[in-house]
Amino acid sequence: MAFNAPLKAFFGSFSPKKYKVGAYEYDGGQPRLLLLIMNKSDEGSKKHEVVFFIDKQQFKSDKTDLSVRTLLVDFAKEDPSQTTLASKHGNELHKYTNLDEIIPIENGMKFVVLHNTPTPVS
Repeated sequence: MAFNAPLKAFFGSFSPKKYKVGAYEYDGGQPRLLLLIMNKSDEGSKKHEVVFFIDKQQFKSDKTDLSVRTLLVDFAKEDPSQTTLASKHGNELHKYTNLDEIIPIENGMKFVVLHNTPTPVS
């Protein structure tokens, strides 16, 4: 690679197998060297992973749109016929009654599972 020697002098020793290096841009006919060094693991991290919470338990998903049913069954491991999913926004609760509703998941979203059965009082 033509840029190997100057890069070693500037950045120190590195393995070209781990990095993608590019140079481009011209300024008034004179080439100006720009370096783009990207770790190969950065290339694969273009998938957006979201983190959300259900009853204070953390979950991660690479899908940013999930149905209420998916959140209850696959993540919370709850029976949707006996529970209702709700999102918390400060002190307000928003109940999701339609199990097929798609919720756009954002990082840090907080949900709670409400049980539809009456709670016995002792």
